[in-house]
Amino acid sequence: MLFWAAMIKITHIWSGESTQGIAFGILDGGRGLVAATIASISVLILNSSIPLESAFNASMDKTHALQYVIAFYACLTFIAAVLIYFIIPSSDQQRSSSTEGSTTINVLKNLLETIRQPKIIAQALIVLSAYCAYKGLDYFGLYASQVLKFDDIASAKLVADASFMRPIVAIAAGIIADKLQPSRLISIIFGVLAASYLCFIPTDLQWLLQANIFITFILVFAVRAVYFALLAESKISGAITGTAVGTISMIDYTPDIFFAPIAGRILDANAGIAGFTNLFVLMAAISIIPIALNICPLVLVKIN
Repeated sequence: MLFWAAMIKITHIWSGESTQGIAFGILDGGRGLVAATIASISVLILNSSIPLESAFNASMDKTHALQYVIAFYACLTFIAAVLIYFIIPSSDQQRSSSTEGSTTINVLKNLLETIRQPKIIAQALIVLSAYCAYKGLDYFGLYASQVLKFDDIASAKLVADASFMRPIVAIAAGIIADKLQPSRLISIIFGVLAASYLCFIPTDLQWLLQANIFITFILVFAVRAVYFALLAESKISGAITGTAVGTISMIDYTPDIFFAPIAGRILDANAGIAGFTNLFVLMAAISIIPIALNICPLVLVKIN
């Protein structure tokens, strides 16, 4: 909870005005790659720490194995702290931007200043839509199983293969965002994403549906990679960047609370293809929200 806003702010400050897209693309792609690598190593530690003959019997062996995994994560966290201390510079410019008005710090004032700015609320709506799309990826394994009739292993492999595209897509989206402007790229992505969801409406062409799953993953990874690059484009003051990120994130990550119950009710109300059709129509509507409200790019750039 304390690290997120600081991480986004230092990326925003450190990357410079003209390379925000690639900076956040590398950040998101790197997060995905590192997370997958660490998770794989953790599984190896867990498996190697439990004797094969006692894997399902000795709870003490399981406890020790889990302790090794926890120790592994603790060591990585400590190493990250050391790297951050030595790698992230503390230039006078960064110090002044991060401590501007430090003698009269007023958290409530900064918070009120952020929520009164339409461009911050607009960005919050963009990230909220993108995060709903990201949460929607959790249901593609179930879609492959129930609609495409894949077995459990095949459906899991399909989703896993799509997930491995995240680092490449994130970096590519960052490069394109710096060429087109983040707001323009995000508008395009949301438009294509809405069309992609509607393409899941019942069809007998399984190859098209499978290809569309990969397309949807690519689009969602792309928009997640660059949405915080909008901070620079909307000219948010460096003195309140941390507060702005915190405010935006407070709104944007609420799908962790409400999305699963809503999606679950939709799928439970209508089994199979009908339920997923309703879910994809909802996702298409959510994807259209930023464009319908003319958020990208006019509000972000022109409203001060």
